[in-house]
Amino acid sequence: MKNLLFLSLFALVSMSFVLVTNYKVDTTGSTVVWTGYKVTGKHTGTVKIKSGDLVVTDGKLTGG
Repeated sequence: MKNLLFLSLFALVSMSFVLVTNYKVDTTGSTVVWTGYKVTGKHTGTVKIKSGDLVVTDGKLTGG
């Protein structure tokens, strides 16, 4: 029983040190550029961004 309590406490403390940061996307200065490939060539396009956030967890992009 002590081991289970210790493991639970350890997991809770370990999870509390995860650094999560949200960044708001600058919609006036940002665009998404994409390229589609096909047998006969490729084409590109852009998507205008209306709103958005980027989620960074421990220095890695994890969501958006």
